[in-house]
Amino acid sequence: MDELRAFLAAIVESSDDAIIGLNQQGRIFSWNRGAKQIYGYTNEEVVGQSISRLTLPERSDEIHNMLRNLQSGQPVQHLSSIHLHKKGLSLYVSLSASPVIDRNGQLLGASLIVRDITRQLKAEEALREAEEKYRQLFHAEQDAIILFEQESGKIHEANAAALKLYGYSRNELLQMRVSELNVSGDDKWLNLQRSSAYHRNSNGQHFIAEISLGNLHLKGRSMQVMIARDISEKHQNVLLRQGLELAKDFQQRLLPDTTPQLPGYDIYVQSSYCQDAGGDYFDFFPLPKETEPGLAFAVGDVSGHNVGAALLMALTKGILQNEARHSLLESDRLLRTLNQHLLRSATDSSFLTLFFGRIEAQRHLLHWNSAGHGPVFCYNRDQDKIIELPPNDIPLGIAAKARYTPPSPFQLKTGDILLVGTDGLWETRNPQGEMFRSDRLRQIIASHREKDAQSIYQIIMQKITDFRRNLAAEDDMTLMVIKVTG
Repeated sequence: MDELRAFLAAIVESSDDAIIGLNQQGRIFSWNRGAKQIYGYTNEEVVGQSISRLTLPERSDEIHNMLRNLQSGQPVQHLSSIHLHKKGLSLYVSLSASPVIDRNGQLLGASLIVRDITRQLKAEEALREAEEKYRQLFHAEQDAIILFEQESGKIHEANAAALKLYGYSRNELLQMRVSELNVSGDDKWLNLQRSSAYHRNSNGQHFIAEISLGNLHLKGRSMQVMIARDISEKHQNVLLRQGLELAKDFQQRLLPDTTPQLPGYDIYVQSSYCQDAGGDYFDFFPLPKETEPGLAFAVGDVSGHNVGAALLMALTKGILQNEARHSLLESDRLLRTLNQHLLRSATDSSFLTLFFGRIEAQRHLLHWNSAGHGPVFCYNRDQDKIIELPPNDIPLGIAAKARYTPPSPFQLKTGDILLVGTDGLWETRNPQGEMFRSDRLRQIIASHREKDAQSIYQIIMQKITDFRRNLAAEDDMTLMVIKVTG
């Protein structure tokens, strides 16, 4: 018997749970090692003390009510409560109580078994918080999220964005396999972490979906998470960008890659587009061999600055190159022919302004014609002033009856500077909405008249960039500088 009692006492003492002996008044008469570990008190500190010392003040009657229940034969199993550690910390505990009976069947007190479930409850609380955060993220995410079983592909859950993207109700989607959302119906794309595929919505409409896949284990099952995003518009933008790049490359090939050399003249020209493709145009045309040495040139500006303008510019170049072979010396005939082609070919309200010039090099004579293009500036060195060559007629592609009768030739002299540009130059605006205006161009030409053609071009473009500050260009800009050198 003594050995049995010693064995039972050893079990009580070695238990990780607190095993506390209470008398009928709720005072502690035994306190094991587990109780010391849980509450922080030694035997000497608590034996003889009321159990209420371990409870919250507002729960002081809890143990006494439990003892009364034991007296009436009602067992207490796994009662959840909050107790206090010696240091004042709250402990979440689970209580079980058994009556202590003497040989005569009289209630002597109770054996209280206390288990510290603080960590368990905090872990459960953390899990609930994590699940709530997951739920909030899952349903608040703008991209479609679908959770499906890895083996069967059956859809397990979907967020609101997925319902909106695919057009199904939640119940309808949960009856489907994820492969049914794919136009091809196969599962190959499910083996890729990132991919894109054609998906369909409930109306049968196809769209390009960018797919990201991830694995997870949920309640013992292998699941996959699919995040889908409709990138149809993005794909269209990529195709458009590629088209614009091709248009830009095509247009750059249409412009002369070199500037012809004309003895006695310094020539520099460039075009700058505000978009990938634009409507500004320039070109050079060699004169027939039977004429005296010289050079013909054109600077044009198609209304607008997009792909349509670039196509009209390409059409203009083709017509001019073809017609220049037999009507280069007749600018009125050349412009009338181009006008008729544009009237037949243009499908919208686009039109073209064009300055056409032909230089007789030995006589320094400029033959010119302007279809609504200008002004064109000429710095006269002898008089130290700038003369404007105004538009001679209306733009091309507007009226069939336009005649484009050429003005009288303009006499050039050594040191004179001819500046032919498009309106994107002087109509450039600064952040205050002010235009650069042609008078600034006049000042730049006069101030830098001793510079070569390329330097004059670079100075003008830099001045325009400084004037615009941080604003993007709103229009295409072409500038041709021709300086008579001798």
